[in-house]
Amino acid sequence: MTSLTFISLLSPHLHGFYTQLLAQLSVPLGQQLRLLPSGEWSAARRSVAAAEVDGAFQCGLILQQHSAFVPVAAPVPLGQGQAVYATHIVVRGESPAQQFGDLEGGRWTYNDPTSFSGYVALHAHAARLGLPPGFFGVSRWSGSHLASLDAVLRGEVDAAGLDSTVFSAALRARPALRRHLRVLTTLGPYPIPPVTLRRTLPPALHQQIQAALTELHVHPTGRALLRQAGFSRFVATTEAAYLPLQAEAAHADHWRHTAPLAQRSAYV
Repeated sequence: MTSLTFISLLSPHLHGFYTQLLAQLSVPLGQQLRLLPSGEWSAARRSVAAAEVDGAFQCGLILQQHSAFVPVAAPVPLGQGQAVYATHIVVRGESPAQQFGDLEGGRWTYNDPTSFSGYVALHAHAARLGLPPGFFGVSRWSGSHLASLDAVLRGEVDAAGLDSTVFSAALRARPALRRHLRVLTTLGPYPIPPVTLRRTLPPALHQQIQAALTELHVHPTGRALLRQAGFSRFVATTEAAYLPLQAEAAHADHWRHTAPLAQRSAYV
């Protein structure tokens, strides 16, 4: 049996799902699909940039910097009709803030400045509102969306922008969070991070993997796996679906007067 290797540039909480997903897909495809240990995020991203893997789970914005890969399918979150997600601006329950503008000059945390949902989307929103470039006050890089969530929970920061799928997963795992955190506002929706394949793989293989993903929900085991991760199904997608993210990033860059380099990389 031949083998295809995948790697994830997304939240660590999904790694178990991806491992099981690839194992399930291996059977109908007659090939072993396996998830490599991601290790340090920047090293994982270098392996994608160098096309050293056959497939990757990655942010739609970062995908546009990895021309060797193309999106083939994207998950649809439970309760959604499309393959979209959002950014939740999360604060502590007792925060006096009632709207985004109330957080000016506050303490913010971001999972990583390469993240669309955790960083770029916030700056693009501030630009649309006409807020000053220094709006975000003191900021720090947390290392992941879950680390950002915990920083808000502990009161170390005032707010964070969280991937809606990560936040939903955290609420399912830790229902008590609902008593301590609240969503101030939601940005989006945006095209959700896709499953991507190396462009040079045979077109027939692209089609086979896309079909296996989009048919996964038809089978009881596949449907159960998807629901456990907070998804209902996969749908086919294309490169064009992610072009709006680049426009958002350009809008954010134009607004931001400075963008300090991250002290550490993280899962987006």
